[in-house]
Amino acid sequence: MPISTSVSPGTDEDILENLVRHGVLTPGMRQNLKAMKGFRNIVVHRYGAIDDALAFSILKEHIDDFSLFRQEVERFLQSVSGR
Repeated sequence: MPISTSVSPGTDEDILENLVRHGVLTPGMRQNLKAMKGFRNIVVHRYGAIDDALAFSILKEHIDDFSLFRQEVERFLQSVSGR
């Protein structure tokens, strides 16, 4: 399914939904990215006090999500490169 570039995706949620709809990302990765964005907002905008130990623990636990994201995008690109 080709990805149309004629429609502006709008919000971050729209972007993720389009990527899932077109098979670039899995629904599970969409959830991971939404959680990453939430964590980023807490850290960057300092919504409340940040527990450094908890932040480090979250980063250690989810560091592989970056590799999984790359793998999903690469899988999609390989699937469409032969078309």
